[in-house]
This record gives sequence, structure tokens and C-alpha cells, in this order.
Amino acid sequence: MLGWTLGGHPSPNIEAVAEIRAGGSLETLARRRHGETHAPVVAAFWRECSAAFREFPFHASTVYLAPLQMGPANPLWPAPTGYKAAMVGIPYDDLEGWRSLYPAEIFAAQLEKVVAGFESALTKIRAAVPEPPPPLVEELTFVEAAAIHFASVANQSRYLLARRTADANTQRRFIDAETRLATRLHALQSRDARLGFESSNQYFYTPHDLVEKVINCRWLAARLDAARPGAKGPG
Repeated sequence: MLGWTLGGHPSPNIEAVAEIRAGGSLETLARRRHGETHAPVVAAFWRECSAAFREFPFHASTVYLAPLQMGPANPLWPAPTGYKAAMVGIPYDDLEGWRSLYPAEIFAAQLEKVVAGFESALTKIRAAVPEPPPPLVEELTFVEAAAIHFASVANQSRYLLARRTADANTQRRFIDAETRLATRLHALQSRDARLGFESSNQYFYTPHDLVEKVINCRWLAARLDAARPGAKGPG
């Protein structure tokens, strides 16, 4: 029950709380987890990710209904499904449910702020530690996967807004963005099977789901292209 409530146990997050409660700091935890050499840059990395995460548009309904757990594995639809998002991991295209009390544009923009902060932190630490040891590779992988999930929710939200106004160019832009994210996440999950796993639901998605998302995006892109004025039909 503790693991479910706190998001997994043991975890570095719980370890950080325990370290500070015991009188330590992020620096002392970084030294223990990653050694004296990498501790300063790792502690700075953690702080930058934490600052970025403060931009997250939190609401209990968003946590349960938005495609935060599915990320790029959540399909895109060419027209409204009419389905309501369900708890947990069945978000459909229910942007109204995802955003809760946030205006849709603000909801997407806040997620993009989180992504920008995570990606900035990743760029800096990868430049500082070009050949990270395995424990640090693991942490960087998890942060990259989290950034992909947040970016995907923002992409999907913007795609749905564009679908409402029949803005084909914007729809196509975010379809292409989702294709790239699904491809990136497939590579990460294929290396670390813990990604996408949650104990009570088992897998939110598997690599095959991400392959299916790429197919889904290619189909949608072809459909939009065929509908453009002057487009030639098959044959």
C-alpha cells in the first residue's frame, strides 16, 4: 500500500526525503548515490528538474484523467470519440476532463514549461558528464521518459484544439511531433522494461503500443494530406 500511495518504494524521491529528514541534503545524497566526482552536477540537475516540475498544472482530476501515464501510447483520433476519460490510463480524447480547471491553452503551456526545464537539465548534465556511469544513466533515462510523457500530453492537447478548428497544418505538426516522441520512447522502453510499468495496472503501454501509435500517426497524416486542396487520390 505504501508503494502505491507514494509512487513506488524504494525510490530516489523517498530516499531524498529521508536524507533531508535525517539532517542531510541533496548534496550528501548525491555523493552517496553517485560519488564525489559527480555529486555537484547531479545535485544541480535534481534542483533544476524540481524547479521545472513546479510548473506542472496539478489537479487531482488531471492526475487521474489526463494521458500522463500513457504518454505517446495514447492514440489520436480524426474526430471526437465522445468518450470520457476514465481512471486510470484510459484518457481517450477528453481534453475537457484532462485539463480540469485550467484553460486548455494554459494547460498545454504549463506542461511545455515542465518539458523545457527537464530538457535543459538533461542537456547540461550530459555536457558535464559525457560518459555517465550506469546509475546516472538510469536516472537520466527516467527523466527523459518523464519529459516525453509531459510533452506528449501537451502535443495531444494542442492537436485536439486544432482539430476543433479544422486547422490541418497545426494538426499535422503535432501528429509529426507525436510520431517522434513515440519513436524515442520505444527506444527507451526497449532498453528498460520498467518504463510504462505500474504495479496495480501492470503495463500502461508496451513497445507494441508505441509502434501502433506511429502507425496511427502515419495514417492520420496521410488522411490529412489526402484532404488538402489539389491532393491527388490513390492511383
